[in-house]
Amino acid sequence: MTREEIRSIFEQTGWEIANRSNERVLIGDASKLSLSILAYEGAAMGADNPEFMLYDRERDLAYWVRVVPTPTNAGVLLEGHGDRPEQEIGRAR
Repeated sequence: MTREEIRSIFEQTGWEIANRSNERVLIGDASKLSLSILAYEGAAMGADNPEFMLYDRERDLAYWVRVVPTPTNAGVLLEGHGDRPEQEIGRAR
């Protein structure tokens, strides 16, 4: 999946592209909900079967998904399945 395809999907599902994105990670934010979705190079960008990391900044929770959810649905997923980021980042593909 290309960076531009991911960017388009993020925007279509209600995420705002963050200024802190760079060539190795594309970040979508939902600032009102303190949520982000991250597309890492290798795990999402350039991957045939992309995975994205959801992150809740307030609760310090992370969770990997294969389908980009809306920010509201991301909050529900993090509530039910989220774990500490250091445990989830270790799962990065």
